[in-house]
Amino acid sequence: MSYRVFIVLVLCVSIVAACRNEDRAEAMDPEMRAALQLLEDSIQENVLTEGEFETLSVGEKKRHVIVSLRDMGIDHVFPEEKDVLTVTKASDLYKITESSSLVLGAGSVWVSFEGDRVSAVRTAPQSEWERRTKKLSTRDEVFAFLADVLDSDKKAFVRNHSADSRWVKLDNSDDEGMQLLDRLDAWEMSRSNNDGYWHFRLEFDNDSLQKIIVKHSPQELP
Repeated sequence: MSYRVFIVLVLCVSIVAACRNEDRAEAMDPEMRAALQLLEDSIQENVLTEGEFETLSVGEKKRHVIVSLRDMGIDHVFPEEKDVLTVTKASDLYKITESSSLVLGAGSVWVSFEGDRVSAVRTAPQSEWERRTKKLSTRDEVFAFLADVLDSDKKAFVRNHSADSRWVKLDNSDDEGMQLLDRLDAWEMSRSNNDGYWHFRLEFDNDSLQKIIVKHSPQELP
């Protein structure tokens, strides 16, 4: 399945990146270090902001992109936020005010919205965070709370994310899946064929495909 290829490829790339640290690289088994280096060397990346890649064309609308992806043999995509931002200052919170979901720190508080209303808040039970967030009901109240946290704790940070993102099957998408594709402007997907293993990231602006990022490895992934 394409989503399994995606998970393996992203994991391998992450391992390679992490192992670039010299101390970690020295501690690695030589055989493993050689295998990871081979994998890294085999991955080629191409970024297109104009033109075409196979059946995909920069400038296409999302509905046309879905048809193009099917023609490429891709049947699942993972939509997500295009711009994941990390905010450390209260004065910068405006950059993420339209986000559908936010995370404080490494997961101390998770907040999701439906419009301007809070739809869910997740914190550790019976914690100080639960006490401070249990009465939050509007977007304005949440951002006032976050501003207070950032002003009082210089190590705190907030980032945006899509809490409801999931794999969407293109040939039989339900209404909820199509809504995710309409709302989120970055789609991730992968495939494997006789030419190797491929990972794609598509970025949209105003329903129009603006960037195609292609990563390809002819090597079989572990």
